Amino acid sequence: MKDFKYDKNKFSIGGTVRVSYGRSLVLLNSTQSYSQTWGFYPEVEGRVNLDDKLEISQSFTLNHRRSTYENNAFDELRINTCTSKSEIVVRLPKKLVWEATFDYWYNSNTAPGLQKSYVRLNAGLTFLFMKNDRAQLKLSVYDLLDQNITASRYIRENLIEDYQTVALTRYGMLTFTYNIRNFGGKVGGRQNPLFWF
Repeated sequence: MKDFKYDKNKFSIGGTVRVSYGRSLVLLNSTQSYSQTWGFYPEVEGRVNLDDKLEISQSFTLNHRRSTYENNAFDELRINTCTSKSEIVVRLPKKLVWEATFDYWYNSNTAPGLQKSYVRLNAGLTFLFMKNDRAQLKLSVYDLLDQNITASRYIRENLIEDYQTVALTRYGMLTFTYNIRNFGGKVGGRQNPLFWF
């Protein structure tokens, strides 16, 4: 990440690249072959913090996986997916913190009958009170759009597996937090996610 500061405002941009490799033996009836599976996962991210009153962050990740085989009896496999994560935090008026996260997953070549994409929107509102804002009352809503699904895609042996599962349905949660010691951190944002799992 590279940070740029202007007065009380901060702008950040950065990226990461992950690479994975695996080699395994595939046996199918009397046919055997060693497979090599490669994964390439570039990600870019940008963040804006305007005087700790407004924070916006956005990230995009591409996932490319490819499997090759020593034996020509097995076909080469490839999958591509992309994900996007967005977050906004507003600390106005003084004792309120508004938060929202939006996640998007897309698979261009999913199996027939499965969704190509899904989204998840979470939101929360925190009220700060007592001396030094040590007490927090927070109302959070998980999966505000009531999508109720998660999806993923993997290469395994000589096949592609698609998973689409029912997730927790939309729910709300009210929490009370009292800090016996003030550590000086700000409420909301990337360091304090809306939900803990």
